[in-house]
Amino acid sequence: MPELAAVLRWLRRRQAWARGAAPLTYRELAAATGWSYGCFSGYFRGTILPPSDRFDTLIGLLGATPPERARLATVRDGIADQRDAPPQAKTPARPAAELSAALLDAAPTGELLARIERELRAVGAHYTRTGPLSCAGRLTETLSQLDLLAERHLTTAQRHDVDLLTGLTHRLLGHAHYDLANAAASYQHGRAALWHADRAGHPALQAHALDLLTGVAYRAGAAGMALRYAQQGLWHVHQRQGDVAVALLVGEARARAALGDTSRAYRAVRAGERVFDTCEPDEISLAADVLRFNRPTHAFQAADLLLGSPGQEALAERYARRSIDLHAKAGLPGPASPRYQAACYLTLAQCLVHRRDLTGAVDAIDRMPALRPVDLIETVVLAARRVVLASGDLRRGVVVVDKLTERIGRVQSRSTVPAPRGAGG
Repeated sequence: MPELAAVLRWLRRRQAWARGAAPLTYRELAAATGWSYGCFSGYFRGTILPPSDRFDTLIGLLGATPPERARLATVRDGIADQRDAPPQAKTPARPAAELSAALLDAAPTGELLARIERELRAVGAHYTRTGPLSCAGRLTETLSQLDLLAERHLTTAQRHDVDLLTGLTHRLLGHAHYDLANAAASYQHGRAALWHADRAGHPALQAHALDLLTGVAYRAGAAGMALRYAQQGLWHVHQRQGDVAVALLVGEARARAALGDTSRAYRAVRAGERVFDTCEPDEISLAADVLRFNRPTHAFQAADLLLGSPGQEALAERYARRSIDLHAKAGLPGPASPRYQAACYLTLAQCLVHRRDLTGAVDAIDRMPALRPVDLIETVVLAARRVVLASGDLRRGVVVVDKLTERIGRVQSRSTVPAPRGAGG
């Protein structure tokens, strides 16, 4: 329950940011719901699991979107099922995820900072296995711990470390909300990460924060803003070293392609390939493996952006096939997980649909790896929508649509992620 309580606390804080006011007090929540204000302490601390009807009312009052409400309701029901299950044989007690204020006051600052850094590394390393929603709860709790540490009397070095870890936590939370298609929260965490990176004077974290803001702006349709963010991020990367430089070059290429500048978009893609020959992962990428930008991811992003450029379908197909081949090789660092491999196959299918090779497109969809509900992130859903749109005007395109609907439907029957619009047509 502590992770669910951490999400409730984050929703409360997000609502306060959106309103530009202090978070709702327990008495204000009690007045709005008609419940006893004392129960909210248990809900927000994780000592009491709210009944399902109260939980839905509470997260709605805290501004959760319909997709968030559906996902959180699933998490809440899973916790209730575990609580009501027959007792298991006792195992050694696991340390609580939540550090109380009293423990924070008693523990040395350096020890706490080291522990928080280890927790962040664990979240970043296991992100592709546990999924964004689970990680968001843990990261929100970590942010609360860092907020309490920031109130201490710290040395200059400790203040730098707190800012650095807080910025990294915001960066990871922004990544999680980006995967959950929550653009507003992702943007807020990106701006917060940049603010803390500026305070810490840490160029790599500044570049990573600007990379996140580049992606958010591009997805929101603000290509000009995405281009400015990408260029600012590249300015922070010394001589374009570090794998984040490749991510920023891809962000620049995406923005230029959206602005109709195909030649400069392709030059940015090629520049990213050249950087790969000499770059090493920076300390932010190493601290959070999910933020590393690897060759299969670069090839997929190149295929995706070139596919939207007129006359570049053949080049996009070559990049898509290269990404699939690179994903097949074992031992690659970074987010080489089924969700990204599925997006690669969907991009290849879209390329084949463009040149009217429906048989090849169906075969590409059949070769998609098996997906779990946690793998059906917005990247996969967007790729699926594009395949549907690309095949909509072609004869026999319904074959591709039906096959795609069948593959994605198997996952969505076990998931609360909304189906791609038009996938039934």
